[in-house]
Amino acid sequence: MFVDAQRALLLATERRRSLIFELDRIKQARADGMRTNQPSGPKGTLTISNINIKLMRDFINGHINFHNGIADQLLFYFIVLIRYGECVMHTTMITSDEGLKSGKLEFPHYIQLKSLPHDFTCSLEIYALRTHREVIKHHEKYRLKGATLKRGTKSPLLNAAFLSSPGGPSAEVDPSFQLVGGLTLNINSIRKSKFQLLDAMSPLDGSIEMNLKCYAEESGTIGHKAFLSLYQDVENLASWTRFWCVLSEGQLRFWRYPEDENTKVPVVSIDLRTCACNEIKAVPVENCPYPHSMQIDVWVPVVSIDLRTCACNEIKAVPVENCPYPHSMQIDVWVPSEEQGKRDKIR
Repeated sequence: MFVDAQRALLLATERRRSLIFELDRIKQARADGMRTNQPSGPKGTLTISNINIKLMRDFINGHINFHNGIADQLLFYFIVLIRYGECVMHTTMITSDEGLKSGKLEFPHYIQLKSLPHDFTCSLEIYALRTHREVIKHHEKYRLKGATLKRGTKSPLLNAAFLSSPGGPSAEVDPSFQLVGGLTLNINSIRKSKFQLLDAMSPLDGSIEMNLKCYAEESGTIGHKAFLSLYQDVENLASWTRFWCVLSEGQLRFWRYPEDENTKVPVVSIDLRTCACNEIKAVPVENCPYPHSMQIDVWVPVVSIDLRTCACNEIKAVPVENCPYPHSMQIDVWVPSEEQGKRDKIR
């Protein structure tokens, strides 16, 4: 009961701190004359699942090899908090005993953070409560004859949970849980599954694994259509081929003719989530003989779709002479559209 009370106190305290911090941020933004409404642009959902946190080898050996030692008398309770803005989400609470066999704490949870901008930053925090294992004697456990049972008595631990706050009912009481490790997650974290905790404390080893997925909540509204010339290597020879190109839902799709758009499969399709470059922009004339060119570097799988075995290819697209807009105007439309379409497809 004491541990459950401390868990509830931890969640209430951290949610209160997040709300106070967010309120102070809004007040400061208004004082500086900045807008405090939600940023415009595409929104995405971040999914966190299968959080595994390794325990220190010395901690595990201390419990396995010395059953009656001091280390075996300690019992830790762990809980993970995910914080973004004023939102604080959490996993269930597990004990260190559950991680002794596998050597890691396993949180098989499915946590979602919704309506995140493309430049989101959230934090993952691990809290631990150190307690002493409750020891029950053999004759008390099985209520053997000769054991004297006292009724109406409360344990000191239970009494401590109901003690009034020395500062009065309105005083803030800090929970007994302590922060033993954490890390920051952003859009660049999506491609990784293994991380190192910051300021990790015993009994954590410092490494953590989890599954991260991010996807757009709504399809991108940015769209554009026109004829483009696509640069490709054909048997080590440069080849420029004219295609009908459609940019929509974070995809660049190429067809031979405009009438094929609704009836045939695209000849070439580029998922802007696979962009290896941070920004899509026009290529200088000194790097490409064709004016108003743009270059997209993408990750292309060699054997499998695992990004660790991908090679980086570059694709160049150039507006052709008979585009419906002048060249300078055409490139000003395509580049911002592709950049926004890339953001719509949150990686």
